[in-house]
Amino acid sequence: MTVNEPQAEHVARPSGGRNTPIDQGRFRAIGFDNYYLGLLRQTVTLQLLFLLLLSLFRLGFFLTFSPPGVAFSATEVVDAFVLGFRIDLVVVSYLTVLPLLLVIINHAARNLLPPPWLARLFSGYFSVVYILVWLMIGIDLGYFSFFGEHVTLLIFGFFDDDTAALIKIAWKNYNVPLILGVVLLFAVALVRTVRRMFTTVRPSEVTLNPWWMPPFYLFLVALVFLGARGGVGLFPLIKNIPDVSADAFVNALPQNGVIAFEKAIKQYYRAKSGAYDLIGEMGYAGRVPQAFRDFLGNDGGGGNDPVAALARTTPGNPAARTKPPHVVVVMVESFGTPILKYQSPRFDILRRLKRHFDQDILFTNFISGANGTIVSLEPLLLNVLARPRSISYGQSAYLGVDFPRAAARVYQKAGHETSFIYSGDLSWRNVGSFFRRQGFDRVEGKSNIKAIFPDAEEHDWGVYDQY
Repeated sequence: MTVNEPQAEHVARPSGGRNTPIDQGRFRAIGFDNYYLGLLRQTVTLQLLFLLLLSLFRLGFFLTFSPPGVAFSATEVVDAFVLGFRIDLVVVSYLTVLPLLLVIINHAARNLLPPPWLARLFSGYFSVVYILVWLMIGIDLGYFSFFGEHVTLLIFGFFDDDTAALIKIAWKNYNVPLILGVVLLFAVALVRTVRRMFTTVRPSEVTLNPWWMPPFYLFLVALVFLGARGGVGLFPLIKNIPDVSADAFVNALPQNGVIAFEKAIKQYYRAKSGAYDLIGEMGYAGRVPQAFRDFLGNDGGGGNDPVAALARTTPGNPAARTKPPHVVVVMVESFGTPILKYQSPRFDILRRLKRHFDQDILFTNFISGANGTIVSLEPLLLNVLARPRSISYGQSAYLGVDFPRAAARVYQKAGHETSFIYSGDLSWRNVGSFFRRQGFDRVEGKSNIKAIFPDAEEHDWGVYDQY
């Protein structure tokens, strides 16, 4: 076993929080290689603790959100936890890349930075990235508790939506001071743990021949690369995370908030930049006629005007022509069929709607166009589907587009006077400017309602629907 040349009189190491020189005799016994090995050992130990904490968090997630009374397959749950550990390892490996490169470069440059400085850099680096990681995981947890899925690009509705109203709603529905207090205490404990790990780096007692250091570093790089890739499969793990069960919750269990955020950010900025290619997303790049053939179920693909082939005309209604009906569509926020199972005389959810539910024609096989208010409203009014993994039409390049088959335009052409009435601000999600182009003669919002009912009671999103 050999050591590097004795340059220890120029090196300092932390001791009790202060830098003290390593004497030349002691350095002959340990060497720079030993210090770097010790620093890497501390880093690996910290990352393993972080991995353990992520796994414990996943266990808590499972115990908190698993549907009551549902018996899961033990094999599938174990597979989900194993896959989740691999996904966590991907995140940890990415966090390890920069520290490992700093050690290698600094060692190769014959200690351009005094090695103890690296310990301080590592302490600051891991404190920051760990806080960011846990912040994303915490937001993902809150998102899941509300939407029942991990973070998607809808999370950016916090900025695209009425941010002030969302904050007020969160303040009313959650114990925000308690949550902030817990987050602060957790962040302090996290930073103190990281600092303690790097306050004193104990050099490794194992001494390697200097010729073995480059192969050793190459081995570490390969190991980190393999961890970041998630395995030796054909594709990286996070490119296509496999299902482990037919149960949606078990499949959600391995997902990681950091990976979910990464995908959501990519989708959001791609949609905002106009680079979103729906045809390519659906697998029909360069094969648009085939898309029409598949949808229409024929070989013609719609002929010369495939878009016109999508239109359907209902049979004539003489009674409607003789006495044109008034058509009123009321869209109620977050009012779905699951809540109706609690309807009873003592817990009257329907109120004045009950008469209509009992006497009118009722369709229960109805599902919203997407998960969210605006992406449910637009498909209903535009007669088009919500685009998967994209933003709303009114907040995209389609803001200035007149949709020829918008529902209101069909009624407008038939001689109806069409109105869109929203109880909130028309600036919300650009509904005012966007829906004015979609066949509505009048588009009215909160200010119009307040002009008629000056004493109308308001809430965070506008005036109450009774007005």
